[in-house]
Amino acid sequence: MHTEENLLVVEMKRSGVKRGLEDDNLKLTLMTRQVSTNPDYHYGYAVGVHLILNIPESKVTGCDVYINGEVDKARTEALRQQLPG
Repeated sequence: MHTEENLLVVEMKRSGVKRGLEDDNLKLTLMTRQVSTNPDYHYGYAVGVHLILNIPESKVTGCDVYINGEVDKARTEALRQQLPG
């Protein structure tokens, strides 16, 4: 359900796990759109973050920031600079 309270949605995967990666990206695209084309994903989150983690090494090996259904390159780069990796 879309409300102004939906601020952040996060999807995470372990490094090396490719299964479900495309599904995660699609979910973040749909869940961060302010006007959704899919009624099952009409949440309108302000921001979506996709993280890929190397848990044994405590590193983030990938990330994307989604704003209004698209990867925001500037915010993604800003987040990458703040994460251990």
